Amino acid sequence: MNKGPVLNKEDVRNYNVGSSNYSNYKIQPWDIWEEYKLNPWDADIIKRTLRCKSDPNLTQEESRILDYEKIIHVCKERIRQIKAKGTINHY
Repeated sequence: MNKGPVLNKEDVRNYNVGSSNYSNYKIQPWDIWEEYKLNPWDADIIKRTLRCKSDPNLTQEESRILDYEKIIHVCKERIRQIKAKGTINHY
């Protein structure tokens, strides 16, 4: 089964899909995820912390506040999971 051309890692890192600007930086969120072997919840928090994404209907400040509100929401869910399991699993 042909899955198409294999992309060089550097090619993938030279562009974004969507409106975030991760490719402008030497270290991207997925570098941190991989290095620290993060679970999806912690990886999501890192991603939202590092991104500079603007919603066309919001000011830059409003977009950033929304990111922080999403981080808080993810943190609350992760805390709920840890309390329910009684342990921290890194998947």
